[in-house]
Amino acid sequence: HRRRLLSDQQLSELGLLWHDLGLTPDYLDPSEIAVVELRDDDPVWTISQLETRLYLGNMLLRDSDVNGMAHSLEIRVPLLDQRVLDLVLALPGKVRLPPGAPLKHLLRHAFADVLPPAVLQQGKRGFTLPIRRWMTGALRPMCQQGLSRLKSTGLLNPRGVDAIWNGFLREPESPIWSRAWMLCVLGLHLQGPR
Repeated sequence: HRRRLLSDQQLSELGLLWHDLGLTPDYLDPSEIAVVELRDDDPVWTISQLETRLYLGNMLLRDSDVNGMAHSLEIRVPLLDQRVLDLVLALPGKVRLPPGAPLKHLLRHAFADVLPPAVLQQGKRGFTLPIRRWMTGALRPMCQQGLSRLKSTGLLNPRGVDAIWNGFLREPESPIWSRAWMLCVLGLHLQGPR
C-alpha cells in the first residue's frame, strides 16, 4: 500500500471499484499476485517479491529507461544482474535486513574494505523538485483548470477529486501532493493541446 498512489478508499471515492476493474479487493491485478510467493515466516522475502514484481519493474526501471532515453543517457543497473538477484533473494530476510541494521546492510558490508567509512555511514539522500510549492503558487491556476476539466468528463467522481485536492491544500507538505498532481495532469491531458 505504501507504493500506491491512491488508497483503496480514495479509488472508491473516485468511483473506481475493484470488482468493476477486474482487480482483487486491494486493487491489484490477480495475475500479478498469483505468481508472488507469500511467506508468513519471512516478511522481508514477501515484501521483496512484491517490490520486485509491482514496483521495480512497473515504476523504477520504467522511469529510469524513459528518462535515460529522453536525455540520451545509458543507464545501467548492475545490482539487477540475474546472478546477483538469485544470490540475494535466496538469503533469508533476517540475513538481508537484520533488526537494527542500517538500510543496505549487505551492500555496506560487502564493500566495507573498498569504500571510505564516511560513505558507508551516509544516509539515503534524494532529490525532489519543489512541485508541491509550485502547485500552491505559480501552477495553482493551471492545476485548478486541469481538475475542473477532469471533473467535467464524468470519468471520476468529482467529490473524490475535490477530496484529494482539498486534502493536499490542508497538508501541502505531505505525500498527498503526488495524488493531487496526478489528477491535475490527467485533467490537463484530457483537455488536449492549448
